[in-house]
Amino acid sequence: MIFEYIDGRHPDLTPGSPDIPAVTETLNVLAEDMSPYNDRSIPPVSESIYRLLLSSQVMLNDPELPDWELYDAALDFGRGLKPAALDCGDMLLHGDLRRSKLLFADGEDGEQVYVLDWSRIARGAAFIEPVMFALRLIQAGHSPQQAEMLLMGVFTWDDAPPDQVTALIATWTLHNLHAARYGPDETRNTRSAAAQEGRSWLHHRFAPLL
Repeated sequence: MIFEYIDGRHPDLTPGSPDIPAVTETLNVLAEDMSPYNDRSIPPVSESIYRLLLSSQVMLNDPELPDWELYDAALDFGRGLKPAALDCGDMLLHGDLRRSKLLFADGEDGEQVYVLDWSRIARGAAFIEPVMFALRLIQAGHSPQQAEMLLMGVFTWDDAPPDQVTALIATWTLHNLHAARYGPDETRNTRSAAAQEGRSWLHHRFAPLL
């Protein structure tokens, strides 16, 4: 393992922040630099999504789940989250892009963005990265519509299949609801808040179709 100290700052992802364009452009850089990635020793992303699928199914079987009809319809829209659709890509995915995993630091050509902590890497479809990052934007205070608009310059978002995006949001949200109910006490509030933001995006994308 090699460590390097970088004197920098984490970006501000709140609405109106001047840091956001550099971060969204970093998503394009990652897509260009991390694809194609053909190292078969890196696991496919469906393996890390598997536990989300299990916990989301537990929540769907709960007859008292709030908004059950919304989740069921969202997953049925694409006939569920399809592992084959997630794996049909050759990009090396970071898998956990968030404010704490990004660092702005001065470089020879001005301020540069460093992507930290690649402990959850996987191979898969490039659209997964902007979808998961959009959830972080919503957590930072953006509305779902604002988050989608900010991703319009990210070419891997432009190619994202709408049914699988909706299914991924629903599965991620149900997983967080499961963790908020059954997870460690110290993380339940955080998981519950994450589920609320995921649900708001799901309402924005899918409720008009109900």
